[in-house]
Amino acid sequence: MERKDLEEYDARPDGYYCRGKRITNFICQLKGVIVDIRSGQRIFRILFIVEKRLEVTVEISAQSINSGSWLVNLPVPAWCDDPKEFSKVFRKVLAFSEEECNWIERVSSRAGFQKVDGKWCFLFSNGALTVDGFDRKLYSTVKDGVYCGEANWIDEEDTVCYLDLIRQQADSIYPILAINLLSLGRDLFQAFGLDLGMSLWLEGKSGSGKTTLAQVFGTFVESLEDQGNNCNAWHRRRVLSATEKISVVVDTLQRSHGLTVVVDDFKKEKAQRQREKAGTVLDIVIRSVYKGYTTEQSSKNQKLEETTVGTCAILTGEYRETEESQNARMIIVDVTEFMQDQKKRAMITAIQTHSWWQTNLLGRFVRWLIWKAEEDGIGEKWRKKMEDLQNATWIYEDRSNGQRLKDSRSRLCFITDIFGEFLAEQFPGQREVIGRFLRAAKESIEKSIIYTFENLGGIKAIADSIM
Repeated sequence: MERKDLEEYDARPDGYYCRGKRITNFICQLKGVIVDIRSGQRIFRILFIVEKRLEVTVEISAQSINSGSWLVNLPVPAWCDDPKEFSKVFRKVLAFSEEECNWIERVSSRAGFQKVDGKWCFLFSNGALTVDGFDRKLYSTVKDGVYCGEANWIDEEDTVCYLDLIRQQADSIYPILAINLLSLGRDLFQAFGLDLGMSLWLEGKSGSGKTTLAQVFGTFVESLEDQGNNCNAWHRRRVLSATEKISVVVDTLQRSHGLTVVVDDFKKEKAQRQREKAGTVLDIVIRSVYKGYTTEQSSKNQKLEETTVGTCAILTGEYRETEESQNARMIIVDVTEFMQDQKKRAMITAIQTHSWWQTNLLGRFVRWLIWKAEEDGIGEKWRKKMEDLQNATWIYEDRSNGQRLKDSRSRLCFITDIFGEFLAEQFPGQREVIGRFLRAAKESIEKSIIYTFENLGGIKAIADSIM
């Protein structure tokens, strides 16, 4: 607040004065404005200086300022002679100051691809990848999506090492990475009429490395939640428990657009209540990802558009108790005893040690998709590619669940082709490396689809075709 805004108010070191009378024991400065890109609601970040010495920065909504309730909730011993009148003046001054504020942040309650000011961007917890780079003034309030990679640089040698390691273990690893890619682009491709939602079940005995594989290859962002005193918590990639609260599962599905939801450790629980909860969680995740929305709401006041699901899911466990139709809406990959193989353990260690290989590569893939989305006719091109994949014949498409698995196969092949185009454009000198990687990726897709088909009772159809 300044004298030029409202002449009757005068800011002095020990507070505001009106006609020579002291009316507060504080003065304040507007440091920033936070704007919700979907609702337009504003939050003001304000520095309060009390009695010339005590400083505190708080965030106050425009609604709170209008009501005057903010004054009694300040975390400092502040007083005001006439809170109601002061709030009216203060709101007018903020409106004036906002026009000159050079730090305006825009936020969204969900992560992933969104259009802001008519341009595509990808929101994380700590900023957004845009056509121009990384914008820290634009971000999501989701706490599990911290991007720690580069925005403007990607190393060719690192990428070659990464692709070669994936290729060597593609049967187990590539389907997990493919789900990551599908999650990442689901909202963007949805805007062009393509639905890429699907789930992946990682099965294997305890200690086989299911959770590690899901965390390493299924996502590329860190979590800010529950850091506590754990020095390693910053570098943790969050997973949900198979017996998580239903409201948490639903909220995570609805907000984690672009970021794979990992639900861990489904097993045959001893307690009936836990078994029922795990079954409910499994049903909600598979069904919501497949449909693209949750029928459950995390709050009674939630709007219909907030129930959309713009991600895919990875589920890990030793035991699943689902209907056949549910199983057909995901693919199944067996990673039994993965960690018992020394070469495979070494590969995982290499990827974990060089985590930026995947993070930088996928971050660059995001920006490439943003550029591609602005090309004339790109939607038609993408739809034609998917149509061709869906129209291609598949040996088991006329069998039970064949059409659903064929659809999953098409989605996996589609994102693999798109990722291949990206790699070819970014690294034109690595055609041989990229070719080997893509061939191994396509082979892993076929194997995972066939394995899923066998799990759905298709082993007889396979035997019949061989005979």
